[in-house]
Amino acid sequence: MDSFYSIVGKDLMSRLGGGGSSSLIAILQRISVMTMECCSFIQLYISNLNASGFVAGALKNSVSSNNDRIETYCNIFDSLQQDFRDAIRVDTHHIVERMGTYFLADELSFGRENLTLILTAEYASLGDMPHVKGASLNAEGSCLEGTRKDILGVVSKWISKSPGRQPILLLTGEAGTGKSAIACSVAVEFAALGCSFGFKRGIEERCNPLNLFPTIARDLAHFDDSFRRALCAGVGNDKALQTTSSLELQFQHFITNPMAGISRPILVVIDALDECGDAKNRAQRVALLKLLATPGKLPPNLRFLITSRPESDICSHFEDPNEHYIITKRMNKIPIESTSEDITLYIRTRLITDFHSKLEGIDEACCQPLAHASQGLFQWAFVACDQIAYPPTGRKPREQYKRLVQSSSGVGQDKLLDGLYLEVLRSLFAEDNEEGTIRFKSVLAVVLAPFEPLTMTGIKAMHETLKPSDDDYDAGDILQHLGSLLSGVNDRDVPIRPLHISFRDFLTDEKRSHGFFVDEAGAQHSLGLASLRTMIKILRFNICKLESSYLLNDEIPDLQKRIDENIPSHLSYSCRFWARHLDIASTNGRIANPDVRRLLKAFVDENILFWLEVLSILGGVSPASPALATTAQVLKLDKSQPSNDNLIGCINDIQTFVDVFAQPMSQSAPHIYISAVPFSPRGSWISKQYLPRLSRTPRVCNPPEHWPASQGVIQHSDEIWNIAISTDGARIAGACGYFGVLIWDTRTGLLNSSLSNCGGSALHVAFSADGARVAYARRKGTIGVWDTESGRNWTIAVSIFGPESNDDVGCLTFSPDGRKLIAGSVFGTVGIWDTSSGDASGAILYQSIMKCRFECISFLSHGGALACGYKKNTIEVCKWDATTLQLTEQPLHIEAESSVSAVGVSFDGRHVAAGLEDDTICLWGLPEGTPVGISVSVCSRTEGRVCWIAFSQDGSRFASAGFSGTVDVWEITPTGPVLEVSLQGHTEAVQGLAYSPDGRHLFSCSFDRTIRKWDAHSTNTPDPIIPQSTSSIAGVHISHDGTRIASVSRDGTVRLWDGASGTAIGSPSRLPTRELDEGIYHSAMSRDGTRIMAVSRGMVRLLDFKGCKQTERRIELDTDYESTGVFSADGSRIYITSWNRIYPIDVDTMEEAPDSSTGKAFPVKRFYGPPVISADGAQFAVLSWDTDETVRLRILDSQTVEE
Repeated sequence: MDSFYSIVGKDLMSRLGGGGSSSLIAILQRISVMTMECCSFIQLYISNLNASGFVAGALKNSVSSNNDRIETYCNIFDSLQQDFRDAIRVDTHHIVERMGTYFLADELSFGRENLTLILTAEYASLGDMPHVKGASLNAEGSCLEGTRKDILGVVSKWISKSPGRQPILLLTGEAGTGKSAIACSVAVEFAALGCSFGFKRGIEERCNPLNLFPTIARDLAHFDDSFRRALCAGVGNDKALQTTSSLELQFQHFITNPMAGISRPILVVIDALDECGDAKNRAQRVALLKLLATPGKLPPNLRFLITSRPESDICSHFEDPNEHYIITKRMNKIPIESTSEDITLYIRTRLITDFHSKLEGIDEACCQPLAHASQGLFQWAFVACDQIAYPPTGRKPREQYKRLVQSSSGVGQDKLLDGLYLEVLRSLFAEDNEEGTIRFKSVLAVVLAPFEPLTMTGIKAMHETLKPSDDDYDAGDILQHLGSLLSGVNDRDVPIRPLHISFRDFLTDEKRSHGFFVDEAGAQHSLGLASLRTMIKILRFNICKLESSYLLNDEIPDLQKRIDENIPSHLSYSCRFWARHLDIASTNGRIANPDVRRLLKAFVDENILFWLEVLSILGGVSPASPALATTAQVLKLDKSQPSNDNLIGCINDIQTFVDVFAQPMSQSAPHIYISAVPFSPRGSWISKQYLPRLSRTPRVCNPPEHWPASQGVIQHSDEIWNIAISTDGARIAGACGYFGVLIWDTRTGLLNSSLSNCGGSALHVAFSADGARVAYARRKGTIGVWDTESGRNWTIAVSIFGPESNDDVGCLTFSPDGRKLIAGSVFGTVGIWDTSSGDASGAILYQSIMKCRFECISFLSHGGALACGYKKNTIEVCKWDATTLQLTEQPLHIEAESSVSAVGVSFDGRHVAAGLEDDTICLWGLPEGTPVGISVSVCSRTEGRVCWIAFSQDGSRFASAGFSGTVDVWEITPTGPVLEVSLQGHTEAVQGLAYSPDGRHLFSCSFDRTIRKWDAHSTNTPDPIIPQSTSSIAGVHISHDGTRIASVSRDGTVRLWDGASGTAIGSPSRLPTRELDEGIYHSAMSRDGTRIMAVSRGMVRLLDFKGCKQTERRIELDTDYESTGVFSADGSRIYITSWNRIYPIDVDTMEEAPDSSTGKAFPVKRFYGPPVISADGAQFAVLSWDTDETVRLRILDSQTVEE
């Protein structure tokens, strides 16, 4: 810096020449900013030189980090010097002389650019790791200077202790005691040692435990260079690991591993731990508490300062008798005198010092009584000061002061904040003023209920849809008076939320808030209505004014700008959360009422495509399917719905529409209108409702009438032996033999992740309940576990059924808590082990005396576990206690009429189904094993024995499949199984079946190397699969009237089918095979379907079905390029293109047309593809690659073959 300023400072004004320039001013501004930043760094460095203990260790051991930062500053100053020199044309020799041994400016500039590129790449590699903006604590919430000296001194002393001793300090206290202010003060004062995170109830991303460690890690990466490099090396560009939902893995990979090479201590401040977790992620909260409170989990140089209300689960986890690990400080143990002095100082500052002109009637004498009235609650003092400084209309500060002191007299501390809140609200909205309190509660419902805080603009817009149209007020009229209780009320675009969690708790507890009570269930219902009305009002076609469908959403360069300009935040919120509000309202007893049904009907009838468009633009339509499923479930709870109401049917149809077209709609919003709707079946509700409105979109000829039973096919390169569905229904895992284990997205069919190195051929798979792990089984009882998020893969059992055993796994399942894995063998053994401990020896849970083949083990929906196996005619059913895993009763044996080939048990434990080798299916009731109805024959449908049976989650249906590839769906009735539908699609044996958790879809895998996704409730039997020869297909054709389908194989085999029924017409024909060394490579069909033309090298062949004759024509076709051809409109001619020639051939004589003995030559290099005949047959078009290297479309007269 000294060398730099000795140059830029010398005769600066003379060099500027008095005029200056904009570029030079910009450089000087950059110099100023960097100088202040550098001085701040030096000041911090110097201020800690004399520190001891923890701080001294931090500075002593951060030499490399400080050196890196110093070098960065040097490089930046050198680069600025070069820019400055260029701007004022300083003599280069003078610079070199003054700089001495400094690097050349160009080299340093290059080095700076490289450093910037490296940092940019490193931060980009962490792009998938969640980071919650605004979660860090700041000075705004800190203690007033001079207050809280005692407790801050305790914290400072704890920080200064040697690393490794008492790494956690827990500060507990009731609401309003000032814990968060202390946390902010510590976070700001010791910012050089680490980072902070503040939980916040009511803000979804800030109360989610899974966001804690990723945010801390990202902040530490900005703070410490060594940590950043280690973090990037460990998880950089690893999306699965960066987005893991395992807190253990997060802590290990985001915190512990990056800190392994760092000896300097790091401090992390966590505020409001009690606001962590809600009903949806309560399990993660427990996991976080356990992780933090377990000795040995934390790196020795990591410390946590944690503040929390003394909630029972937090206290129970942190009540540690080992004082070497946790220090607990309670706010109520701080001497009342010290707290009172601090609050008095705070009040004096807020009411006297901060005001230039004295508040009327407020003086020093008021401070002590007000502090005494607060009873040690800083939150009370904060609100009281605000109310005195800015009293309600009609009151003076002194009057408000007296009312507050008087209202707190004789009130216990636990009721003090409630009394204050009541006093404030009553001064604004008298409880006897019914209209005022109703307005207050309706506005606060919109403030408290959202899953993400809304701004003033959003709250006004949402509330406007709820209040009576003749009410002449808006939400702002209410909120403007609540600045002492809510943040953001004076800003248009700042999220509004309670300043303190105690105010939210007060309002949502009727016993505490009385007439100001805000019913949470009612608030959820109101937000659901407001969201629907907002969407109906604002949604419109092409909302972001996209000009083209040729660009995918992520290819639109200014998409975010378009979103900001056209999709207001409250519309975005409504589109994403409307269904969740209705769901929570119904869970709390607010069933869909006529208003909800009316709004849903209007939304579905008019706006559903516009809603999908907004979702697509905001990131994809994947939230749509669960939202629709939730809505249908809510509507089913309403028993008052009219008998002729088809709203649920419409929603189910839309959900199918979303499932089928999710991928294209997510990638491109315009294709909702130009692809998805036009390709929907004509009998579907979505097509009937919306296709007539899309007058300028394409139409599909001869469209299907109903949604296909098969709603997706996943193709793999090898056989798929077994499948499993994740509990959220979003992923399907396949055991793919020597290809390992693969996971696909069930909605899009795209590959999600894969495990190829599982050490052998994967034959069985199972998902854990949380979907984070997949267990797989190989030959001879070897079982492994794959953590799909971290990528970790380990073997937990080698030959669990015995080292000399050839026993294979027949079924595999996780326990509901995910800790236990149970496997049944084909020779009658049931094994179990703890996946968390990795006990490779495991244990034998049960050994069948009859050595039956176990093919089904499941944990029942009401508790307990069942295993079902068979040998010959006998079925064995065993039941265990789900907790102790002890047999609860003697195994049940059921005798079938013939040998059993497959068994399945329902998840409610009420039924066992079996496929028998006499081609029947039987059903028995449990626990007695009583036959249900009569057996059902399946031989006419499956043409082979049943090999697999799977039950739906609700136990009302089961599916069976076998060697034929047909999947049958059966309804369970008192008279036995009743066939609902036979699903044909697989061409080889089915190897596995699985229902989706919601029962809407059935998945099957087969040796034909596919996984098929079926509509589990379809009554539309799919079109039959037409068998084909083993030779590859050269062409498939359909006549113009759709009555005939033909295929031509490379070996010359021609098959013909009826276009409506799919039944074969006659026997396969065979074109002459002599000289077919390379086979048929092109074919065509006449429009009437009576003739087939096939081309091989040097030969054109014709098959005439009407005349029952075959003819062929040898012509000198070019041997280097494949030739193609087409029939004329009336079928009398064939036009063959080969290299640069076109051969018109008469079909009746197979002779070339007159004057075309060698084909008509064109000045082109070659023709591309077959010609295309116009509808009237007068012309045909063909693409050519011309001698000038251009591709040209040529239009030729079909009679003269002239352009």
